[in-house]
Amino acid sequence: IIFLPSLAGFVGSDILAGVLACGMDEHDEFTMLVDLGTNGELIIGNKDGFLCASTAVGPAFEAATISCGMSALPGAIAHVDIRDGKLNLTTIGDHPPVGICGSGLIDLVTAWLRLGVIDETGRLQGSEDKLQVSPNVKLTPRDIRELQLGKGAIATGIRILLEEMGPSKQPETVFLAGAFGNYCRIDSLKKLGMFPFPQEIPIQSVGNSALRGAKLALVDFDATWRRIEAIIEKTRSVELNLHPKFTDYYTESMFFPVLCHEEKIALA
Repeated sequence: IIFLPSLAGFVGSDILAGVLACGMDEHDEFTMLVDLGTNGELIIGNKDGFLCASTAVGPAFEAATISCGMSALPGAIAHVDIRDGKLNLTTIGDHPPVGICGSGLIDLVTAWLRLGVIDETGRLQGSEDKLQVSPNVKLTPRDIRELQLGKGAIATGIRILLEEMGPSKQPETVFLAGAFGNYCRIDSLKKLGMFPFPQEIPIQSVGNSALRGAKLALVDFDATWRRIEAIIEKTRSVELNLHPKFTDYYTESMFFPVLCHEEKIALA
């Protein structure tokens, strides 16, 4: 059994395999790989070198700390749309909603933001202390704050890495890895302010890039190992919490963006 090496203390071999799978080490253009999980992992660079970092996202994206959160099982709210000013819920297996999973949470908070139910601070715009989504599912202010903490951690990590790279080395493409990133709607993530870079930069879901990278090592181990050694040699780990503006950036990143008029919808 051969294990691929890690890139840093909390940036594991899954990210290294993702770099291999996406060919990030073989191109002149700068690209970024983002793995959304309990431990958010980030890497940016090109064939000349990389910066990587890890950020403590927490389990909110997996809905583990959400009052009505659940895994992506039958009955979980997986997506939320707005139709005629009202919420339209899509559940896994078309079962009656019994809880909400991570992708549904992202869509739901985005919808509430567009409907004016919550503001950019995450505060409920009314006298209720919770929001009823369906007869069996509700969200509380604490649930919304858990999401803000998670998205703030990712946005802060991206912001610091981009700052470390410099303005002339912005990514031409951002790869979103992992199961959560594969099932989430990228537009919802953007509206929540997850990605603090120009909106015209394309974001591409790449699914299980770690598995694809591992397959490359199995098919041609010698060639892949040479790539691995080169990647490790030219990768620098960034300790986000040591950045002088980490706390300020994190606080700012917990806020939701102020939506433009075209993105807002009147509540029915």
